[in-house]
Amino acid sequence: MSFVGILLVIFMLIVIVAAIVSFFLIRKLNTDEVTDTIVIIRDSSKTGGSCIGNLISKEVGNGGRLKIKFYPRDILNAKPVTIITEANKVNVQPKGLWSKDRNIIEIFPNSAIEFYANMLNKVENLNAENSIILAQREGLSRQQSHLVDMGEGEISRQQISLVKATVDEVSRKTIKDDKIGKPGSYPSYSANRDTFT
Repeated sequence: MSFVGILLVIFMLIVIVAAIVSFFLIRKLNTDEVTDTIVIIRDSSKTGGSCIGNLISKEVGNGGRLKIKFYPRDILNAKPVTIITEANKVNVQPKGLWSKDRNIIEIFPNSAIEFYANMLNKVENLNAENSIILAQREGLSRQQSHLVDMGEGEISRQQISLVKATVDEVSRKTIKDDKIGKPGSYPSYSANRDTFT
């Protein structure tokens, strides 16, 4: 066998192995088949923040409870979510009632108290975020006004002139006060005057 023949056999083996591996990987990744049924969750606190998705499977468990698995549509890079609920907390709307082309499953929260507690918790979180945003805006506006007073890290001309005027005024008053009672502060009428010590 020539060198080219050996390379051709190795290449064919690599292609066959790659095809088999890719077949099993694709089969493993596509285990969940998403249906056209839309799932709407009224309380998203137990679903990782997702409130709408496509149904993957629905199973009846112990005591008539439903195990609903869906793929979230409102979260990026999300994994399938499973929610377990009572059968009476599920409202199924067939095609044509709400949506022309899709079945809709609406899942209600376990209790009104739980739903409103979660909603009020969300409102409190939003209020906290708003107060943080307001504090940041106030801090940024103060920083902006300070940066206007300071010129790119250096004292601005306006501040320099203000400081210079203040120093000049204080030094003028100080010089006037210092001259009172010192030699040379009054005109001398004699050439032989005594100096103060």
